Amino acid sequence: MLVRWVTAILVCVFVIAGLGFIKFTQVKAAIAFGESFPEPSETVHTLSTQFSQWQPRLRVMGEVVAPQSVTLRTELEGVIADVNFPSGGHVDEGQLLLQLDVRDELAQLEAIAAEIRLAELDVSRANRLLDAKASTKDQLDRAQAQLAITQARAESMRAVISKKSIIAPFSGSADLHEFEIGQFLPAGSVVTDLVGSNDFVWVDFSLPQQYANLPANAPITVSAVDHNFASVEAEVIAQRSRISPLSRSLQFRAKVDLTGSNLLAGTAVNVSVPKGDAKTIIRVPVQAVRYDSFGSYIFTLSKDDKNDWRAARQAVTVLYKDNVDAVLENTLGENVVVATTGSYKLKPGLLTNVAPH
Repeated sequence: MLVRWVTAILVCVFVIAGLGFIKFTQVKAAIAFGESFPEPSETVHTLSTQFSQWQPRLRVMGEVVAPQSVTLRTELEGVIADVNFPSGGHVDEGQLLLQLDVRDELAQLEAIAAEIRLAELDVSRANRLLDAKASTKDQLDRAQAQLAITQARAESMRAVISKKSIIAPFSGSADLHEFEIGQFLPAGSVVTDLVGSNDFVWVDFSLPQQYANLPANAPITVSAVDHNFASVEAEVIAQRSRISPLSRSLQFRAKVDLTGSNLLAGTAVNVSVPKGDAKTIIRVPVQAVRYDSFGSYIFTLSKDDKNDWRAARQAVTVLYKDNVDAVLENTLGENVVVATTGSYKLKPGLLTNVAPH
């Protein structure tokens, strides 16, 4: 009976050992088969970090203002006798733009001129009589006073005629109009909005009170909201004397040279203003920076003991970014290899191939 039990146990041991050996052989073969495949890897472009200087900037909206701009109106009512400027065209300084009918005033001025000549004769006669002691000083004074009154009436009539002649105070571009000869214009009617022809414009913008210490002559950058012209450099030339109690902001004015640009009065523009001191930063392509629930990060590359590149996650602080570059706080140091194009394919520890530049 004992022999049978021993025999059965030995048979079981041999069977289990045989099965274990077979399984071991299969696992070893599977491992060898797996090791025959190359390790997963990804290919990316890289750059080596370098320090550079960066000026933090505040971006606000501004408006282009013409240095010379005026709305010309009629001071007196009247009928249009002549229209002497093109609708929306250029006018020169001193050019007669609009003439109201002054025939009645000219006729009155001629009558007053005749009265002046008569008054001058009265004064001359009074002088001769006074010299001949045939008249009194009072009569001469009355004749001189009448002459002065008549001359004043003539001057008043000339002023009326002048007010019915609308003249350009400076050269520039006139607004559109639809005036016709014979049209009646009430007093105070708008003749045109005239914008001067200058080689510069002003840009007015406001800054919150915490940034209101912008110094005079501070350089700023002006760019179009719709990108229809290149950015231009400008210079702050003036500011208001007090902060607005409504918006708690301070208005500034900058001068922009129009060379190579076409900024029309009333255009809305973006204004970039320096804020604080320049900083030492690291600049990388914007596609190098990744984001998740833990914040922003990049992948740095370093060599392992087999001299292969391995990826490592590195948290970073992004100070500013646009469509091209991202500005990072100086926490990496120089000459650190950073994955740029293709960095989205990486994960920590992944074998990485560096694409040729």
